[in-house]
Amino acid sequence: FRRREMPEDVPERFVMDLEDVPGSLVEAGLARSRGDARRLIEQGGVRVNSEKIGLDWKLRDGDVVQVGKRNFVRIRKR
Repeated sequence: FRRREMPEDVPERFVMDLEDVPGSLVEAGLARSRGDARRLIEQGGVRVNSEKIGLDWKLRDGDVVQVGKRNFVRIRKR
């Protein structure tokens, strides 16, 4: 974590719909609600594979999602 690097052992979370990013964040336990997830995305607090995303982003199976500085999750399609 020293240089904002991704940890080697990223936990996996399974979600139903990869195209619904706010819903996927809630389902993966990274946000409390869809509104909270939307706000995090709009304020630049969500990165996918180290890249800031917008609300129009589509997740892919195996993407690593980062919320804040230390919350990392690998997203898998259920």
